[in-house]
Amino acid sequence: MKQPIFFSIILLTILGSCSKKVSIEEPAQDTEIPVPASVEKKPYTSTHIFEATLKNVEFYVCNAFTSACPKTCGASGDYARFEVTGYQTFLVNGEGGREQLTTFALHLSNYYKIDYESNYVKFIRNLKKGDRVKFYVDYVYDPTQPVVFTDMRVLGFEKK
Repeated sequence: MKQPIFFSIILLTILGSCSKKVSIEEPAQDTEIPVPASVEKKPYTSTHIFEATLKNVEFYVCNAFTSACPKTCGASGDYARFEVTGYQTFLVNGEGGREQLTTFALHLSNYYKIDYESNYVKFIRNLKKGDRVKFYVDYVYDPTQPVVFTDMRVLGFEKK
C-alpha cells in the first residue's frame, strides 16, 4: 500500500517540476490589449505596472527530464526577455509577486515554434530589440483554491 502512494508522490513532483502555468486574459481580436482604466487592490493579487526594454527573443529547451520534456511539457519554446527599467505602480495584496521585477519574460511559442494565439504574441513579435513597453501585470496567489500556484495575468501593454 505504501509503494503506490510513494510512487504517486514522486511522479507528481517530477511532472510539476517543469510545468509552467500562465494564464492570459483574452481581449478582443485586436493586436493590442487595452490599458486598464484603474488600478485597485484585489484579493490575493499583486499588481505590477512597469516599463521594460526588449533584450531578445530566444528559444529555450526544458531539461527537467520528465517523459513530457522537452517537446510537450509546455515550458519549451520562444521567450521574449525584457529588462525592467522602472516601476509606475506596485501594489502587494497577496503572496505571489511580492518583489519588484528586474527582468520579465513572456512565453511566445511552443517547442515546435508555433506561436500561441494570445494577442501579446503578435505585439511582441513586431517589436525590435531595444523597444520600450509598458506592462500591466497581475500575480494571483489564491490560497482558497484547491490547487495553489502563482498565476501571472498580462492585463495590458503599450509601446512607449
